Amino acid sequence: MSLDTLIAIIAILFAVYQIMPERRKLDLQLKLHRIHIIFTLIIFILSNILIFFDLGEFAYISVLIYFGLIIFSLRKDDLDITQMSKFGNLIQELFIEKRYYEIISIINSYLDEIISIRNQLTENDDREKSAIDRIFRLISSEIFIIKVFEINPIFGLRLTKKDIREAPQINDILLTKLLITKGSPLHREIRMYLNHSTLNDETPILNYYFSDVDTSIRLAVWRPLGNIMFRIFREHYKLIEGDEYNHSVGDFDEHGKWIDPIFLGIIFFELMVKSGLHQGKNWHMELYYFPKFVDAIVKNYNPHPLFSDLNAEWPTKYSYFLC
Repeated sequence: MSLDTLIAIIAILFAVYQIMPERRKLDLQLKLHRIHIIFTLIIFILSNILIFFDLGEFAYISVLIYFGLIIFSLRKDDLDITQMSKFGNLIQELFIEKRYYEIISIINSYLDEIISIRNQLTENDDREKSAIDRIFRLISSEIFIIKVFEINPIFGLRLTKKDIREAPQINDILLTKLLITKGSPLHREIRMYLNHSTLNDETPILNYYFSDVDTSIRLAVWRPLGNIMFRIFREHYKLIEGDEYNHSVGDFDEHGKWIDPIFLGIIFFELMVKSGLHQGKNWHMELYYFPKFVDAIVKNYNPHPLFSDLNAEWPTKYSYFLC
């Protein structure tokens, strides 16, 4: 093997790196250690020496064996505790650059390993603990969870499923966003549930919370939903005559209710109660919210003299909610 051949091999490897998917480049950044770089330089120098002494065949074999070992070591998906600081720096850099797709992809791949390492840390692992805590602060932040909602809300559910102390905070942000955003996946699933009276593979969010209602209890899902619904009631109370919920139902029963956070929130609470009863749960924190919802509706109830129909089955949208 000549020096030109060695340079050609290096050029090919560089070209392969350039066309490599971004996800794999991030893996390389994470898994490459200084030892890899040092040994690469050693092999490069050794190969040149062998070529100088007309031992090109040995140089060729040594390069092949070395890069074979490198590829094999980099194919391992496992992380270890020594990589946590580097991993934390990588996530922070991606966060600063707003590369949320890449963050979701790489966290999704290594989430279980990061949690496992976190659970094994001792009081002497200050540096690693700091790095892992920084990772979880970033991926549980409101700005990131909102992006998760936009990109892949199911990944957000996966985060809340894990035994991590940030799970309730992540769930609060994600579930609030799912409820208040018109046309969100949660809106579509509740509509599907009401149309078919059952949960199935096409309702993964509702399945997650209610196939085993202990999940809802662990995450206290009534808290974020109740908070946002009471906030909406308070905002509408200030509107006086401008409160659209005091207007006639119109086509609300046909169309408007499917994007309305109050209506959908009530249905979510009903499903929570039904699932708990069906699964034999004796503790129903969500039940305490229904009297408060009624109190808020009664407080706001003031049919508009022009835009309500007191002779109708539901004079206002508030009337509709009570039925």
